[in-house]
Amino acid sequence: MNNSIKNSFKIAFLFLGMFVGAGFCTGQETFQYFNRNNGNLLSLAFALFLLILNFYIVLKKIYEDRIDSFDEYVTKTSSKVIGRIFKIFISIIAFVAFFGMHSAAGSLFKQIFKTSNSYTAGVLTLSFLCFIVFILDAKGLLMVNSFMSPLKIIGIPILTLIAIKKGNISLFHDKSFLKELSLPSGLFTFFNSFVSAACYVSFNAIASGSVLVSFKNLFDKKTIKLGAILGGTLICVMHLVIWLAFKLHFKEIEKIEIPMLYFANTIGGICKIIYLILVCSGTFTTAVSMGFALINQFKIKDLKQRLFYSILLCIIALPLAFIKFSSIIGKIFGFMGYVGFAWMFITIFDYLKNIMPKEIISKLFKTK
Repeated sequence: MNNSIKNSFKIAFLFLGMFVGAGFCTGQETFQYFNRNNGNLLSLAFALFLLILNFYIVLKKIYEDRIDSFDEYVTKTSSKVIGRIFKIFISIIAFVAFFGMHSAAGSLFKQIFKTSNSYTAGVLTLSFLCFIVFILDAKGLLMVNSFMSPLKIIGIPILTLIAIKKGNISLFHDKSFLKELSLPSGLFTFFNSFVSAACYVSFNAIASGSVLVSFKNLFDKKTIKLGAILGGTLICVMHLVIWLAFKLHFKEIEKIEIPMLYFANTIGGICKIIYLILVCSGTFTTAVSMGFALINQFKIKDLKQRLFYSILLCIIALPLAFIKFSSIIGKIFGFMGYVGFAWMFITIFDYLKNIMPKEIISKLFKTK
């Protein structure tokens, strides 16, 4: 395997670290964005297109403009004023996601160990592990995602494929069911499923630039294309198998808070252990990615400064981690979607402006 392909996989794993978190591993993201809103193969294909496009635009911007910091990224993508506004919003979203993952870790420990101090133990354990990765800088984040992402790529499809096999697979011979999978039932459903897919991409991708600026040494013309395609495809393939499993078991999982846990408990045995590992890894990779995005906003010159900001971030997040995880997700997702939509529009507009001929741009923005 040559160096470009290796770097492309490293980039793809960074995307998986940001996207495949606790919400993904519980199945809630797939259910909320692709099952609950009558999602179909067309809406999943649209999500794939947007993911690859968004990933490529961010990577290309950082590579071609030789961007060194998050400040420079938001400023060059928009303007100084808009960049400052979005930097604040992106920082808030990254911080909420960071302490939200701590809350998820506490809930997970409480569910596993069922003791009075297990929630606190989960929060403190994740905080300590994040601190270690932050000290290791970009190498630490890359190492974590390179190790954890393959586990998720293998584990999630295995669990859901077993669930599909245990479901009513005779439905795959039903023409009406197959039509429902591939095509929306009406114009409103069609529009709603596409908006939902766009919402998923926009709110998840909003902090990607703040993480990726530290890994520009991995970028070249080949790796940014292949990394974007690999990252988007892997994420959507995992959504696809979960979505199919949910379609076959919709009545059983419709009102369940953690659908993937239902599958793990139903299948039992080693699948339950695999699932717990997946949720732990998803929570960990998202927490370190969001925490890294926050720390990356400071102009850190040495290890002493990195220690200071790492400790400060973990200390501030600890008391907030005791807010119920479901409450955090419920209140912040709508806000994240609106901000994400706006930022995705700005990044796509900036990309189109840069690839269009200067003569056309001058005519479009000509002032009297």
